[in-house]
Amino acid sequence: MKFANIAVGLAATLLLSNAAFARGACHGGQPRGLQSLNLTTEQQQRLQPMFQQKKAERAQFRTQFENILTAEQRAKLGSGEHHNRGAWKDLNLTDAQKAQFKQLRESARAQRQAEHQQMQQQLAQVLTPEQMTKWQQLKSEHRGHHRHHRDGATNS
Repeated sequence: MKFANIAVGLAATLLLSNAAFARGACHGGQPRGLQSLNLTTEQQQRLQPMFQQKKAERAQFRTQFENILTAEQRAKLGSGEHHNRGAWKDLNLTDAQKAQFKQLRESARAQRQAEHQQMQQQLAQVLTPEQMTKWQQLKSEHRGHHRHHRDGATNS
């Protein structure tokens, strides 16, 4: 039972984060934080292929994820913009689906780690030292913000 809850929760998190990316976590094809770095046109052009590839890879993940679900489950889940984690419990996933989600999640995690390293290398080649420092600072703030919300704190 514990495995099922973990697998479903992590699959939901991955899908929702990918849906957020597709919906607009990127503006103009680049992550929000990069906009505040005042990139030159040349920098934007050098980074654009990386962001396009990342978007395509996320779309591929979403397709793989959706292919695990039945048509009825996809309809029940909705368009991917559904943020109610309780909806996942209503899908009545089979043990085979849970195993497929686990495998997909592990594969996606390894891929994200490799993409992250690759992106950091590319950014280091394109950004100025000042921009790179600010980018690292933005990432730290972003992680802290997500950790704050993940741990159940809310802004009142």
